[in-house]
Amino acid sequence: MSEKTKPYALITGASKGIGKSIAYELAKRGYPLLLVARSDEELKVLSDDLKVKFGINAAIFPLESSR
Repeated sequence: MSEKTKPYALITGASKGIGKSIAYELAKRGYPLLLVARSDEELKVLSDDLKVKFGINAAIFPLESSR
């Protein structure tokens, strides 16, 4: 499967822990990513790093807590 035909991978909890590790592994394999977490700034840093290191598209979707 070429990079252009790979589906986007949706990763929740992407800014830390297992979610972040999964994001790096899928980016390494060339998947474009949809990154979701509560931390806007941490998602931006992660997205920028993945784009530079792996040349993939990594869109971010920060979610705010409604508490």
